[in-house]
Amino acid sequence: MIIYVVKSGDSLYTISEKFGMTTGKITAVNGLGTHPYLVAGQALLIPSHITEQGNDHIILLPKETYHAPISVYAEAVLSTFSAENLVREAGGCLTGLAPIGFEVKADCNLVPVGDEEVISKIREENIVFLHIMCKDTSVLSDVLTDEDKQWALIQNILKFIMERGLWGLKIDSSITCFAPPVVVRFARNIMKVLQPLKIPVIAELEPVFWHGTYSLATIGNVVDMIIIKAYDLKHHPTPNALAPLDFSEEIISDAASMIPTHKLLLGLPVYGRCWQIPDGKHAAIISINAALAAAARNNAVVKFDNTLQSAYLNIPDQQTIWFEDIRSIYSKLQLIPKYKLRGVSLDLYEYDAPAMWKLLSGMFDIEKM
Repeated sequence: MIIYVVKSGDSLYTISEKFGMTTGKITAVNGLGTHPYLVAGQALLIPSHITEQGNDHIILLPKETYHAPISVYAEAVLSTFSAENLVREAGGCLTGLAPIGFEVKADCNLVPVGDEEVISKIREENIVFLHIMCKDTSVLSDVLTDEDKQWALIQNILKFIMERGLWGLKIDSSITCFAPPVVVRFARNIMKVLQPLKIPVIAELEPVFWHGTYSLATIGNVVDMIIIKAYDLKHHPTPNALAPLDFSEEIISDAASMIPTHKLLLGLPVYGRCWQIPDGKHAAIISINAALAAAARNNAVVKFDNTLQSAYLNIPDQQTIWFEDIRSIYSKLQLIPKYKLRGVSLDLYEYDAPAMWKLLSGMFDIEKM
């Protein structure tokens, strides 16, 4: 399997001839659709068996070179249609999926962010976990600092999981961004209830709140798994990579020195951000397909920063877009065997990255719950 970088003048036909396979196979692996467009600089996953490196392609290491199996978790806000499509496209590459989130309210109840019906549609896959979040800092403070409210929330979490047949809990970084000692106490209380029932608990941490603190090691020993969110942490005043490789590795290396690595999940974004020109301040989330479509409409070339290991493109006088393509995802996935991590947690904007699932299944064996 290789990653091929499209050159100016390439077509699906010329690429298929180069690697000795049908255009249909390349289209299917990369989810190019019935009317695919190719953009110079675009990265394609090619299921080829060639063994010689070239200037226009990267030969991926075979599966047996990686430790396995790994866990693959994903989160998104999905409709029933997109969730079913995601499960089908992933083709068994998911250990767990949070198809929607649930907001913690002042009365300690959980309110869905999205269509809760999506859970019932994919529950039989036995991969759905409860993803709790809290965007209201005053509510978060009130609940986490009040012991009675904490226990009321925990009882509601347990009831929610049992009634809907979910297998686990993810605590979002919007909750763990609170004072670390308070979050650790909350995590300990949750584990007292869920651990005896063998319901796994995953906590997502943003390094800015936990980096280098004693509490990082503590919470790592309390919960079952930790997602290190090593991406999209800046306020985006200027165009920049969402998950620079050097930054991601620094954060993972620090976490691995304090937490057992079999508990660590590498957090990765599967989307991009678009900066409007001339103001350059608004950085809206954009899907991978939308980024490539913008390049195709404007005859722009996709470029790749080899230091940051991220893709970007410039549309003169209109937009600058940084996004994660199959090359950048591959480079960061290699941190998993390097640090012997438990696996990866994918932050999905849409379900438009079929090549990523082929990449994952080609690199690793995937753990099932």
